[in-house]
Amino acid sequence: MDNDPFALDAMCAMISAVSKDFHVMWGTGSPAVAIEHCHNPHTRPDVPVSDPKESVGVAAAHCHSH
Repeated sequence: MDNDPFALDAMCAMISAVSKDFHVMWGTGSPAVAIEHCHNPHTRPDVPVSDPKESVGVAAAHCHSH
């Protein structure tokens, strides 16, 4: 993704649609904010997701256990 908020929203929607076991915790276009969230135990995702070409838009997913 890039820093386009529409692209970030689309990425979050696609992650949520993949499975009911996935929940998007947060999304950001800022690498600094993503790093901050990943270091915080309360906002640390199970799976951080980003576009390797851009490395700007980041979404984080939490996988629910059954």
